[in-house]
Amino acid sequence: MCEYLKMVGRPQDDPEVIAFMQKYDWKGRFQKSAGRDIVALRKHGIELHFEDSTFTAIHLIGAKGYEGFRPFQGELPFEITFQSSYEDFEKQLGKPDLKYGTRSLKIPYGATAELPPMARYDLDNFYKLLS
Repeated sequence: MCEYLKMVGRPQDDPEVIAFMQKYDWKGRFQKSAGRDIVALRKHGIELHFEDSTFTAIHLIGAKGYEGFRPFQGELPFEITFQSSYEDFEKQLGKPDLKYGTRSLKIPYGATAELPPMARYDLDNFYKLLS
């Protein structure tokens, strides 16, 4: 199993969580965004989210990179790859809680933004899959 999945649900000061972040050159700073603490490990293609000081989400950036992030080079969980389709994800992980990226998102004042492909699975799904 991927080392980062074992840390979901742990406190941000857990020694294994800190060791993981330091392995990827974390400098000991959290960014604040929408009530969350975020650790952006841009040169490794990893973004960690903490809510109420608990590790709640990890974003692994795909092969093209995104907004200053390099592509993630590590192992993806559950035998998926960045070339996997939404259907491949659903075969391995079940139906995601949210998926998008195959369309543009309309934002205020008539503009649109192209979203990268993304499938989100909440903690409950991971706990079910891991048990």
